[in-house]
Amino acid sequence: MSCLLWEDTYYENGKDIADRVKDLVGQVSNEDARQVLYDAKLKIKLRHMPLYLLTLFAEKKWLDKDDVSKICTRVYDMTELLSLYWKDGKKPLSYQLIKGLTQAIPDFDEYKFAKYNRSSTLKLRDVFRIVRLKPKDDTQSALYKRVVADELVVPNTWKVPEKRN
Repeated sequence: MSCLLWEDTYYENGKDIADRVKDLVGQVSNEDARQVLYDAKLKIKLRHMPLYLLTLFAEKKWLDKDDVSKICTRVYDMTELLSLYWKDGKKPLSYQLIKGLTQAIPDFDEYKFAKYNRSSTLKLRDVFRIVRLKPKDDTQSALYKRVVADELVVPNTWKVPEKRN
């Protein structure tokens, strides 16, 4: 848990670290790997390692939708997860991955969607299009339409700079 994925350190390069993690996941049981996943996210508060472990779980068919929804605690976790999943090229998404993202999305409100809606190769609207989430009511439907149309209301907080005349 003290390593940096894909970042070179003094002793080894980042690709070797990711390859070693991948090999080690193959050497432990499903339960032990899942415990490391939850410890990395919830106790140590790592950001990319748990997402990378989810992609490895999907490769090994260990992935459960509850894992995805518990690990994706921030909006950008969903886009980062899909970016890592497709890091080595596009491939079909795991059914459990799609279901987990479907469970995770309703946990966020418009403020969080607007705060983490970043300009990157994979956007939040892409996640919504992939998942095809069915809203439970009209309010949620309107919110999801604003996310896909990229028309989220910018939150009015102290972090938002005021327009100066």
